[in-house]
Amino acid sequence: MVDVDAPTLDHRARGSMPDSSRSTAAPAPAKSETRSERKRRCILEAARALFADHGYAATSIDMVVERAGVSKPTVYGHFKSKDDLFAAAVQAQADAFTGHTCEVMSLPAEKGIRAVGQMYLDMVTGAEALAMHRAIAAEGHNFPELAQTFYESGPARVAGIMEEYLRALDARGALAVPDPGLAAEMFLGMLRVAFYRAVFGLPNTARCRDVVVDEAVRVMLSAYAASAPAGGGQEQRE
Repeated sequence: MVDVDAPTLDHRARGSMPDSSRSTAAPAPAKSETRSERKRRCILEAARALFADHGYAATSIDMVVERAGVSKPTVYGHFKSKDDLFAAAVQAQADAFTGHTCEVMSLPAEKGIRAVGQMYLDMVTGAEALAMHRAIAAEGHNFPELAQTFYESGPARVAGIMEEYLRALDARGALAVPDPGLAAEMFLGMLRVAFYRAVFGLPNTARCRDVVVDEAVRVMLSAYAASAPAGGGQEQRE
C-alpha cells in the first residue's frame, strides 16, 4: 500500500500517540537543529495537520509538499512512503506523551496513577487526536496496517507504560498487582468513558474528566490494595 505519487516503496509500521492540542506546531527546535532536521520537522507538522483534517486516504504527498514548503524528493528522502509518513506522524504525537510519563514512575501510587490518567485523557481527547481516531475508525478496514500502527502507537503504548508503572508499584509493596498488564488495560478502560464522550461530541469538560479519573484511581487503589504483612500492621500505602 503506497501513495500513488510514490515509487515502489515498502511500508514499515512503527508504534506510538500525543500532543493533545489542535495546533500542529512542535516544541521550539533546539538551537543545534540542522537544515535536514528542520525540514523533517516541517514535513511532520504538515502531515499531522493534513491527516487530522482530511484522513489518510484523502491526504496526498503533493498536499504535504505544498503545506510544508518542500520538494517531493525531500519528502521521500525522509519518508519512504505515505504509510511511513503516517507512522512517523503518530510516533511524534506519542513521543510527547511518553516524555511526560517517565516523570511519574517514581511517584507514590495515588499521585502516579492519577497523573497517568489525566495525561492519557488530555492526550486522547485533544482535537488532533480525536480527528486521527475518527479517520482511522472510518478507514481502518481499508488500511488494516495503518489501524495496527495507530493502535500500537497509542493505546498499546500507553497500556505498556501503565503496566510498567504498576509492576514497579507491586515490587515496592505499594500495591499488590498480580497481573499488571490486565490491570493497566482495565484502568484505561475506565477512562474511556470520558474518551467516548469526546468522540461523540458530547459535553466533556475538564471537571467531567477529573470525576472519571478520580473514580478510576479510587477503584484501582481499592482493588489492588497491598495485604497486611504477616507480622502485624498493614504496610502503609505510598
